[in-house]
Amino acid sequence: MLQLISYFEGHGGAVTSLVKADIEQTFYSGGSEGLIVRWNLAKPNEGEVLLKLSGYISALVLEPVSNTLYATVNHKGLFSIDIKSRKVVKKIETPSTSFGKMEMSTNFIALSTNIGELLLIDKESLSIKQRIRSSLSEFPSFAIANNNLIYCTNQGINQLDIGKGEEKKMIFSDNSSSLNLLSDRLIFAATKGLYVWNLVKGRLSKESIRKDDLEIRKICSNPTSLILLALSQKNVITKYKIEKKKISKLETIQIEQNGQINDILWFENHKFVITAGADTKIGVWQLN
Repeated sequence: MLQLISYFEGHGGAVTSLVKADIEQTFYSGGSEGLIVRWNLAKPNEGEVLLKLSGYISALVLEPVSNTLYATVNHKGLFSIDIKSRKVVKKIETPSTSFGKMEMSTNFIALSTNIGELLLIDKESLSIKQRIRSSLSEFPSFAIANNNLIYCTNQGINQLDIGKGEEKKMIFSDNSSSLNLLSDRLIFAATKGLYVWNLVKGRLSKESIRKDDLEIRKICSNPTSLILLALSQKNVITKYKIEKKKISKLETIQIEQNGQINDILWFENHKFVITAGADTKIGVWQLN
């Protein structure tokens, strides 16, 4: 079960994105009003504003080695921020683009856009390496690790080896709403259920057929315990466990937060869940 610990308040608009910070027990949040705020788990409502960007922040990721925070701002572009100086050091301008998800691998940053494109960004030069058309007319779901990019199309899920430029079309033919990479396994939510695809063997290995109408928007995974948390459009978090021959549904929790939850962060050795609310609040929940 999830037990509410506290609500953190400080944003003047919807909280849109969450990412773990470089210091223990701290995390960053991005908001629709352009604020990036640093929070400490032990200090509710003592958020420290890192920077204010002009526009709607849609996603954040952190590069811990260089202490660089990346932020996407709708209709502005991708910003590279030095945490120590609290200054923007580089940016890619994309004035007509809105962004959805952002993920980072060793060499690349991947972004989804509102016109169904995926942008592959070279992390060193902060330049666009490749534009991939998903054939969707909305933000395509995707996952990236090393040189492996897996993304959704209107016909199924494709896999791209970025280094070799080789693409495998339709490794799964059903529509999917969320993807998550866990080592050599792809976890994804499709129309009828939650699935595990073995990337080495190229086949489905486990599935959990759902009997509800909860469309999953985000999947978080704990590689140590093989526990999954799935967030639905209706602010429901479902807990699953990947077992030897199946995916077991453990419990379902309705999050009581006004408005849509835009993002969740599984935090501090997977003991806490942080929720980013459209109601300007950040929920801190303990996972028992």
